[in-house]
Formats: sequence, structure tokens, C-alpha cells
Amino acid sequence: CKELKNLLLKGYFSSLEELDISGTSVKTLDLGGVDATSLPERIILLGCEKLRAILWPQHKESQEWSGMLRIDTTSTSAPADGRGVPKAHPHADQSLEQQKEEKFKGWQISLPDARLLRSLYPARYKSLRGCHIDICHAATLVGSMVQGASGDEQVQVQPYTRTVVDSMYRDFLKYRPAEAVTAWEWDCPKIPLPPAPLMRRFLQVTCIIKVIMHGQGNTLLEDANTSALLLPDFICNGVSSLHVYDNPSITSVLAPPQRSEWTRLIWCRVERCPKLHAVFTIPMVRQGMFSDNVSTGFQSLETFWASQLLTARYIWDWDWTMATTHIKHSGNFESLVFLHLDYCPRLIHVLVLATPSVTLGALETLEIVQCGDLREVFPLGPELQEQDKIIEFPKLKYIHLCELPKLQSICGRRMSSPNLEAINIRGCWSLRRLPTVGDNTKPPKVDCEKEWWDNLEWGCMENHHPSRYESSHSLYHKGQLPRRSVLR
Repeated sequence: CKELKNLLLKGYFSSLEELDISGTSVKTLDLGGVDATSLPERIILLGCEKLRAILWPQHKESQEWSGMLRIDTTSTSAPADGRGVPKAHPHADQSLEQQKEEKFKGWQISLPDARLLRSLYPARYKSLRGCHIDICHAATLVGSMVQGASGDEQVQVQPYTRTVVDSMYRDFLKYRPAEAVTAWEWDCPKIPLPPAPLMRRFLQVTCIIKVIMHGQGNTLLEDANTSALLLPDFICNGVSSLHVYDNPSITSVLAPPQRSEWTRLIWCRVERCPKLHAVFTIPMVRQGMFSDNVSTGFQSLETFWASQLLTARYIWDWDWTMATTHIKHSGNFESLVFLHLDYCPRLIHVLVLATPSVTLGALETLEIVQCGDLREVFPLGPELQEQDKIIEFPKLKYIHLCELPKLQSICGRRMSSPNLEAINIRGCWSLRRLPTVGDNTKPPKVDCEKEWWDNLEWGCMENHHPSRYESSHSLYHKGQLPRRSVLR
């Protein structure tokens, strides 16, 4: 049945357990005439490269389908020269692929055109509440969910280490001291599953979606001018984890125009996307479209990891001056626990704290490595700058900042972290202040260069004194500049 182009089913199929039309040329699977209570337990559409739509029967929420769905519309053929054969990126973290395989065994969907995701809307309730999304390039696939026609290809990857740096950074690091190329200290937290109460409610059905891009002009890019990825609003509202990696063309992940929010996003990792200008871009909203209850989302975000983004200037690109007036920020980023960034040389800042309601009360670990243009991690909006209040980070325990030569401040002029335990600083010569610590807490350990420690400014707040910290100094010192011109 390879030439099958359309399939229309009607009626009641009480005994149909599996519908498998893999390897066909079907464009539309029409289940609109099927009794909603008799849908097959398993629907399998593997190798259906021309699939454009799935039409579901109308049903009440109490009749939602809880079956198994397998969709793969990626190409199963490869050119004779081998250029189309998936290859693992040499710096890929293979443990991530193992986590995905172990945790997301429910729905498995792989496609090169994100528009097909709209066909999942009628069936979204059962599975998309516990959903993981991969956005990657076809040439750097890792894992076994999307394979060649034989399904037997084995992908070999090099061991993943904390000191891995992609080849595009070799020139940047070529003449730097070996001590300056510092590895990060903490591995990325594991991909979580949604909270147990939510999983019980929806029968523990999980979903993994792989959006496979093939380069510039890909059909999943609805905005060809910006090469920005547009996902359906119900996907953004339901996804719990997001991994964007090895993508040479994408410039940003846009929120849908319906003002949907990443309210259930818990875990996000973005790496090796050289043209990414901003991870999340909130489109400019027309005047008069705001309401008092609008939020930017990210209420559930716990882990954010960004690595090797060559041109990224922002993580969250948003007009915060407009947001300060019109948007309610309560709850945004309140769950963020772990924040890591490395090798983002053009990054200006991470997150603007525009209003007093934007807080990072759960943040425990802050790690930033080799971001040369970074001037302030969490800059303050005009309202907070005028108030000149102490910015509280009540749960912050660990700070690791390495090779940030332009960094002048972590967050404003006065920052308090009463539960700090360890600070590791290297190559941050423009940073002049440390956060203040608590009265009755053990002095946090500070590992830094002695020259930097001797030039710190103290006394801007209570308990802001060098005696409140336990400092130790490395053998690596700041290099002396030549006293005369080296030009000849």
C-alpha cells in the first residue's frame, strides 16, 4: 500500500487494537467519522513522509483518547554519498539521550514540519501535559527514535566531559592560558517528569516530539525572514522540558501570537546554535492588547542551561519598559533553581528584574563561564533602580563566575544572599562587590585571585565586610601588561 494517499474511517471499531499504515504515501488520516470511544489503542505512522494532517473525532473531555501514537515523517532514504546519514555531534551528552529513552516511552513523534503538530490539538489533553520537545538538525541526530530505513544503525559519540568546547571556539581560546579555560563545576540536572498528581490525573502518558530541521528555508519556519521557530500555542502551554541543540539556522524560539505561556516548562537546555540571537523572543504586542492578568510565563522553570551560543545577546528578549506598565509578572521565574551559561561571548545580560514582583527566590546555583560581553547578570528595571533596595536571593548557595572580563555586577548595587556556601571567581576583573551574607551563617568559602580580592569594595550594606568570608587564592595571577608598545 505504498501508494495510499488518503485514509477515511467511519463507524464503531470496538475490536480494532492497532492501526498501522507505516511506509505509505498517506497525506491525510481522517478519523473524524470514527466513534470517539472506539479509536484504536495504537496508531502507528512511521515513514509517512507526506503526512500533512490527522483529523480526529469530536469528543468530550471525559472521552479523551489514551492510546499510543507513533509518528515519523522524516526521510528514510539517504544520498549515495552518505551526506544524509545522521551523525552524532562529537560533543553531545549521550546521557541526555538515555534519559529521553527511559522517561518518555509514550507518544513518540518525529517530523520536519512543525505545522503537523496542530493536528494533535484534539488529542492534546492526555499526552501533551507531560511532553518533551527536541529541536535539532538532521545531520546531528543522536539516539534511536529517528533512524534510517533499517533501524539498525549505531551512532558512536565521544565521551562527554565538562571541558568540551566546540571547534568554532578554538581560535578564541588558542592564546589563552590553560588555567583560564576552566571547566564548569556542576552537571546539568536530569530531565524531570511532571509532578506526580498531574501524572496520575492523566494516566502517566508521556510524549516526546523531535522537530528535525534541515537548514535555511525549512518548512517549519513560518517566519522566513528571521528563521524563528513557531510552535502551536497548546504545545508551549503543555511542554515540560525543551532541548534545542546543534541547529545552524534557528535565530530564536518565538512565543505564539495568541500570548500563550511556557507555564509548565520545568527544564530547558539550549546548546550549539551559532545563529541564535535570543532563546525566547516575546513578539512586540500592539498597544491596547495588554490586560492586567497577562504574564510572560516560566512560572515552573527550575533548570536553564545555555551553552556555546555564538551570537546570542539575550536569553529572554522582551520589551521590559512596556512590560513594567502593562504586564503582571507575579510568579515568573519564582521556581528557577539552577542557572548555567557557558561560551556565549555576545551575551549582554541574562534576565532583567523589571519590577519587584519578578524574583529569583528559589535560585540555588549560578554558574557562568566564558561570556566576554556580559556586563550584568540580572540588571534592574528603572523602578527598582530608583528604590535602591537590597535585592534578596534567599536560597542562593553556589556562585561560579569564570572569565567574564566586563562583568560589573551580579544584580544591582546591593545584593543579599544569606545562605551562600561557596563562591568561585576567575577572570572577573571588573566585578567589585560580593553579595552580603547572613548574621549567623558559616562564612562562605571564596576561591579567587588575590589581586581581585584586594580590590573589592566593602561596606555598602550591613554585614558586608571581608571578615564575613573565608577566602583562598589560586596560583593563577592576572598577567602584567607591557609598559611599552609591542609594535615595531
